[in-house]
Amino acid sequence: MAPTPVSSTNIDHHNTLLKPTALACDATNGNSCANGGNLILELNNSGASTYTVTISANPTGDGQAVTPIVYSLAAGETRLVGGWPPSFYGNPLVFTANNVAVKYIAYTV
Repeated sequence: MAPTPVSSTNIDHHNTLLKPTALACDATNGNSCANGGNLILELNNSGASTYTVTISANPTGDGQAVTPIVYSLAAGETRLVGGWPPSFYGNPLVFTANNVAVKYIAYTV
């Protein structure tokens, strides 16, 4: 099945932002979000075990093989990740957690 699309919250210098509620990743189909190179994901592992999130890559970029990025999150850990060039990681960006205990918030700047 296709990844579950998600929207991002825009952060800019004109407005303050109340932190959005984190949502569970779709561990079966993955998630996708518009990616202009300015996407930031806040990933939180709310579980008691270590889980991973994989960022899918285009098969080749600039003639070179591009491999997926895998982030490992220890129990209770939160990471901010971002800066994926759309030419290598796609638009939309596809990310897949291996457990629904991983929650995300998507931001654009």
